[in-house]
Amino acid sequence: MTTGRPRTISAAFVSLREVTAMTGLSRDIVIHAPVSAVYAFVDDPRHQAEIYPGDFEVSDVQELPNGGHRNHWKTQEMGIRWEGDAVDVEHVVDERIVSKTKMAGIDTTQSWIFEPRGDETHVTLRMQYAAHTPVIGKVIEKAFARGEASGLERILDTLKNVLEAA
Repeated sequence: MTTGRPRTISAAFVSLREVTAMTGLSRDIVIHAPVSAVYAFVDDPRHQAEIYPGDFEVSDVQELPNGGHRNHWKTQEMGIRWEGDAVDVEHVVDERIVSKTKMAGIDTTQSWIFEPRGDETHVTLRMQYAAHTPVIGKVIEKAFARGEASGLERILDTLKNVLEAA
């Protein structure tokens, strides 16, 4: 019986013994703002709620010794509540931020790459992920990829709009 309420997916129910191959997507955009401004905005996890699609929340933000952050996030997409913990594993000021997230049987690596081009910044957003389900992992990955492709474009378009309006 369905109640109409979204399900919450938790990483606690995941077996990490079976891992499918990583799948990835990449999108890029040019933003009319200096690299320092673009990087500073993306570097603060609290700004994710402004640029990520859906009802996105960030909490428990902690600064790490590498200059990056650790945080907990929640969102609702495709009728499902998703939540996870993200940690910046690479943090090079004005060049790149690489974060790893574990959520609901899917591990993601999100890479932001920033390239200065005069008064503009070329931004590349890459998402790699692997589903940890033995039978339906490939199906989940394909569905995730379809949603993520347009999601990456929305994130970059929104980032551009926010920063160019400032």
